[in-house]
Amino acid sequence: MQAIHLTDQNFKEALTGDVLVDFFAAWCGPCRQQSATIEALDPGDIPANRRLVKVDVDEAPMAAAKFQVEAVPTLVRLKDGQEIRRVTGAQSAAELLALLQ
Repeated sequence: MQAIHLTDQNFKEALTGDVLVDFFAAWCGPCRQQSATIEALDPGDIPANRRLVKVDVDEAPMAAAKFQVEAVPTLVRLKDGQEIRRVTGAQSAAELLALLQ
């Protein structure tokens, strides 16, 4: 599955609807593991009304600060911009799909 990459400039517009945000850093080993797991997800397993986006905390520090991301990877599920769930650390494919349900 291909995730949408966001920056501080386009972050706010992308938060409409039901979104899972993967806050990561390029230098982070567990983040690279998480990215591989995300890319391996079958798009057919993800509900049509859900989106998955990625935010590099080094390239979008304001977005990371807004959601008080203190460790990476951090996954935040948002509904119309409001946080409804958060997990920290690399998640399995099954855990990611559960977050998206």
